[in-house]
Amino acid sequence: MSLKEHTVKSYDKELQSIAATLDEMMDLVSTSVEMVAEMIREGGENYLEKITAHDYKINSLDFLIERKITTLLALRQPMAVDLRYIVSSLKVSSNLERVGDQAKSIIKKIDRIGVKSFEGDVKQSLLKMVEVSKAMVRDSIIAFNDQDTEMADQVLRQDDTIDAIYSSLFRILEADSFSKEQAEKIINILFIAKSFERLADHSTNIAEITKYVVTGETK
Repeated sequence: MSLKEHTVKSYDKELQSIAATLDEMMDLVSTSVEMVAEMIREGGENYLEKITAHDYKINSLDFLIERKITTLLALRQPMAVDLRYIVSSLKVSSNLERVGDQAKSIIKKIDRIGVKSFEGDVKQSLLKMVEVSKAMVRDSIIAFNDQDTEMADQVLRQDDTIDAIYSSLFRILEADSFSKEQAEKIINILFIAKSFERLADHSTNIAEITKYVVTGETK
């Protein structure tokens, strides 16, 4: 991370510890999103069980960050950009935790309808959403820990790609008529795509938080 160094070196270590925990949480959340890709590509069973156990690790780190921040605020009484970074880390970890929740929600939906519901174009669109979403999670945390507003802006631009893919999936509604089974499948596909859009929104939240930490300004 790129916050300025302090005279009290133990303070720097405590800040670095928060950044390191966010990095660890980012890695776990990225794995959650990749589990979705694996399920879409390969099918198979037990993904719901795997991601439920995996999500517990993410939640544990969320609690750990909260404890670290509470202790740091009590002992150090930080000011200015340090204070914004430390307090905002709570919001960042919360958004990461929600990314994990969305990934788990997507796997639940896929588990319910089965991967065979995804035809070629739809499958590729969802896999593209996975790819962009993973990049957004990674880039948003790098931007936050490095206080890099240019990378934060890049995350915001990536969200436009997710929105475009989501909108394009509505083409599956263009047929003249649907059977009840087809209609249910389409509804579930759009719900899954909407979950990806929400997942990406949490990364854009982190990007916006980064810009606030650096500038002290809100929209």
